[in-house]
Amino acid sequence: SFAGFGDILMTCTSTNSRNFTFGKLIGEGKLKEAEKYAEHTTVEGLYTLKSIKELIKREHVKMEVVDLISDIIMNKKDKEEMLKFIYSNQDKYDDRGIDKFRDIISDYYIDKKFWNIPVSYFQIFSKFGVFKEGQDIYLEFFKLLNELNFLEGNVCEIGAGGYPRLAEIMLPKIKLNGGTLTIYEPEILYTDFKGIKIVKEKFTEDTNIESIDTLVGLMPCIASESIVEQAFFENKNLLIGFCACDHSSRSGIKKGNNKYWAEALCNYYKKRYGNEAEILSLFDNIGVDIPIMVRHKR
Repeated sequence: SFAGFGDILMTCTSTNSRNFTFGKLIGEGKLKEAEKYAEHTTVEGLYTLKSIKELIKREHVKMEVVDLISDIIMNKKDKEEMLKFIYSNQDKYDDRGIDKFRDIISDYYIDKKFWNIPVSYFQIFSKFGVFKEGQDIYLEFFKLLNELNFLEGNVCEIGAGGYPRLAEIMLPKIKLNGGTLTIYEPEILYTDFKGIKIVKEKFTEDTNIESIDTLVGLMPCIASESIVEQAFFENKNLLIGFCACDHSSRSGIKKGNNKYWAEALCNYYKKRYGNEAEILSLFDNIGVDIPIMVRHKR
């Protein structure tokens, strides 16, 4: 039965949830703030965790995930150990239930165009193959990059998110072409990738990209205009998919309809620098408003 599926999602994504708030503080490394928060409110999951630990100890049951969560919260173990555990044990826990889960995700989030959930969910869904053919925005974005020959030379992705799923997909092709991959993401959580240079800083107009050939961003939010500015000013290849947030501080173009805003932004920079660029719509068929700007370096 999936009767509790909605409760799980809301509890795991809502800032009004005490469990979510506590877990977010732990994930951000704010352990003292988390402890103080738990002292002044009821975090049900914390009490449940303690009860489960006592139960499995009494019954001599092995539950690796529970042990790891307990170590992170109670014993201050590095939170990245959880991510390493998940991805290193993917094959061990196989694909039981993945087809059913894929159908649920498709019904709730694709067919009904209900995309207002954290980007990290999309990254996880992509990592574990939840999306159906043509629905994975990271795979589709990668295909476009490949078609444009933008995976040759040195590539820089900005705004990779907590788990750099797009970078993970791009890396083998970039390495095959003899190039390098750099990520700018101050909020990245999972950094255990060989062959990727990870810079935990914000990308700005002052970021040095002299050695970079192509700038890539899939919903990089507030960094969007800095990326576009740098691509035009420094003459770099550019492929950026815009999110629906208002990040129009530099150009002053008012954000309304996402596609119209992207087209106006594109025309603004084309006129300013005298370079060619265009706006594509790649994901209309799955209900995602992500207009994409493409620019080829001269």
